[in-house]
Amino acid sequence: MENQAKKRWAMKYAPKVIDECVFPAKTQASLKMFVEEQYVPNMLLCGSPGTGKTTAAKLLAEACDAEVYQINASLGGVGDIRGAVSSFASSVSMFGSSKVVILDEADYLGAKAQAGLRGVIDGFQNNCSFIMTGNYPAKI
Repeated sequence: MENQAKKRWAMKYAPKVIDECVFPAKTQASLKMFVEEQYVPNMLLCGSPGTGKTTAAKLLAEACDAEVYQINASLGGVGDIRGAVSSFASSVSMFGSSKVVILDEADYLGAKAQAGLRGVIDGFQNNCSFIMTGNYPAKI
């Protein structure tokens, strides 16, 4: 029960917009610029657990009115991830907006999976942006 209370507290006070996030000034300025330009570039967000990587990715996509597909890259198999990401990235947006794939914990993907995803990213970068998050940038 205590864990549930912690989750509710975290959700209640979680940032709702980029301006509410606490990041270094340079990072904050970059994110604000992307929102102003309504552009989500391919990004790699790295840092310790709990620093706001996934939150920043979601808020950026939301602020740019992008259709989002989020996947925990550490949980699925290579084929599953590639297939799901390819399917989303290759389709036309239902809302006429941009599309963003958020690959959480991408640092836990093996070399083969990363190589496969690189092909997907290269193939669909004109239709979709990709944001990878991870704790260990040297593993990506």
